[in-house]
Amino acid sequence: AHGGAPPALRRLAARIREILAAPDLNVDSPPDVLRALRRAGIDASSTRQWELQEIDHPVIAPLLEHKKLSRLLTANGWTWMETWIRDGRFHPEYVPGGVVTGRWAASGGGALQLPRQIRSAVRADPGWRLVVADAAQLE
Repeated sequence: AHGGAPPALRRLAARIREILAAPDLNVDSPPDVLRALRRAGIDASSTRQWELQEIDHPVIAPLLEHKKLSRLLTANGWTWMETWIRDGRFHPEYVPGGVVTGRWAASGGGALQLPRQIRSAVRADPGWRLVVADAAQLE
């Protein structure tokens, strides 16, 4: 609906295909990637990050970056924006004392766990400030 993958993901996928000499590789399919790695002589038993990090091969860095950006897009991409961003504002639903321990909870949009790459997009309106506070000791 939004023109497919962002350019950075497309470039990484093209680089991965080039390095692995696999022009038709579906980089978003772990089984396909694993087969392509093995065909390239790379001894991997999975495409999990912790395992790939142990492998010394030129395809690993772009593959790990693709996985990271792909996860970010899946968790906080277009669908997330269409669901939680209205009128240029993020609208999560906060629930004070929403868990047994008394801590806050949030329903929707992962408001309490926005990735570092997304947090920088959160800005106060002109003349206002965002205040971050740890309410752990609040009584």
